[in-house]
Amino acid sequence: RLGFLLSLVSSLQMFQQSLLASLSDAGLSDTQLAFASATFPLGKVVSTLWLLLCSSSPDVVFSLKAAARLLMIGGLVAGLPVLPALSIGRLLMGAGTGIGFVCAPLYLTELIPYTARPAHFFVLGVAFAGSTLMANALALAHFTERSLTLFSSGFAFISGLIYLLLSPEAHPLAAALPKQPTDPTRISGRPVALANALMLLNVTCGVPILLGFAPIIFEEFGLSPDASFKLSLLFPTAQVFLLSLLHYHPGLLSRKSLILGGYGIAVFVLFAITTTAKYPFLPDSQKSVALACWLFVLTLVTSVPCNTALCVIAEQFPSGTEEQMSVASLSRTVMWLFSAISTSTFVPIIRSYGLTVGFLPYAVSS
Repeated sequence: RLGFLLSLVSSLQMFQQSLLASLSDAGLSDTQLAFASATFPLGKVVSTLWLLLCSSSPDVVFSLKAAARLLMIGGLVAGLPVLPALSIGRLLMGAGTGIGFVCAPLYLTELIPYTARPAHFFVLGVAFAGSTLMANALALAHFTERSLTLFSSGFAFISGLIYLLLSPEAHPLAAALPKQPTDPTRISGRPVALANALMLLNVTCGVPILLGFAPIIFEEFGLSPDASFKLSLLFPTAQVFLLSLLHYHPGLLSRKSLILGGYGIAVFVLFAITTTAKYPFLPDSQKSVALACWLFVLTLVTSVPCNTALCVIAEQFPSGTEEQMSVASLSRTVMWLFSAISTSTFVPIIRSYGLTVGFLPYAVSS
């Protein structure tokens, strides 16, 4: 129940980012799509900066309620039948989601003992994958731009309302739960650098563009629109299965193995995509299949370290401290800022300069 409630103001709202491919299919131009895509992560940048400035007196419960209210207001604004309202509404919804993404891991870390945390964080991961599945399923229905924006705004409003109605307060047993650090050997010698590096890896490994443009990328690989959207339904389903497996077997792999292994495979796959796209001796039909397979693997492997990294970052500092909120906000701000740049430039780049130029910066920076 706790994981589901927290996902309403965090992981599930990534539905708004994944909806971009559907908006493109509904008739938005590349310019309109780029602008609408940038406002959601930009809202997350603004809200996490606000948390950074207010970190001297962190109040996670209050901040989560503020996130819910921003989602409700953003949903009302985005539902207005004019394009500027969509961008403003997505900005406000992004602001609420940004606060939720910072505070939800901190809340879980404060309440949940060390050994049980991975399973709880994977609940947020399942919600994250489920939001992508929901957005891509809507794209198959070929709704109009107006219908999609109404659904998007309604989803944000209802999510915020449910959270406010059922929002968790301070845990009655919080005082009896073990405080951090539970195991000092698991704390990095440079925790701030570690937090920023892990958040930047989310961007450089392509998570924002996979969320927003997976169907478009599959089409750029040469697949038909129908095959592209079917694969876009398959990969979040596979993510849900993988994260559910890890949820029920939390001790299967260590946190370090999940993060280093996941990101290591992701970097290899990014280089495989860039070289396959440029390889001249492969027939186009086989190249399309190979690229699609590589991208499917990338979507699958990035889902694991992304969620585990949130758990590790939150564990680097004593819970409830100013430093914990400050570093979480700073690392998230860096990630949202680069996400805004990534999502607003990726599609124009691959359509103007090709797949190799589009993916190579991600592979090299990772």
